[in-house]
Amino acid sequence: MTDYIYVAYKQLTKMIKNADKCCNEHTCEQNEQLTKWKETIQLIQEIYPDLKYRYEQETQLRKSFSKEQINFICDQIGHWYVDWKDNLVDYDSKQHRLGYVKEQLKTMITGE
Repeated sequence: MTDYIYVAYKQLTKMIKNADKCCNEHTCEQNEQLTKWKETIQLIQEIYPDLKYRYEQETQLRKSFSKEQINFICDQIGHWYVDWKDNLVDYDSKQHRLGYVKEQLKTMITGE
């Protein structure tokens, strides 16, 4: 449940930031909606105080990647998916291989 709330928190936070950055003047209705969004964010933060920290950490981490690093990671994920998409599940033993293939992806990205 917390993951769904976190996704909603992220989206609402982005919408607020975009609205605050907007150079156009807001209508009364838009200002009311923006106020409601901000109140909702405050309520979520009161109930789930760790979400704000998680969001800030993710935002900082994203800023630390260069465009080249992001492209490299995306390319590696694409190659990994093509290699493993038909083998993620061993249908004979009825077990998934997610732990192993996740480690393979990590190795492809980090080289370790």
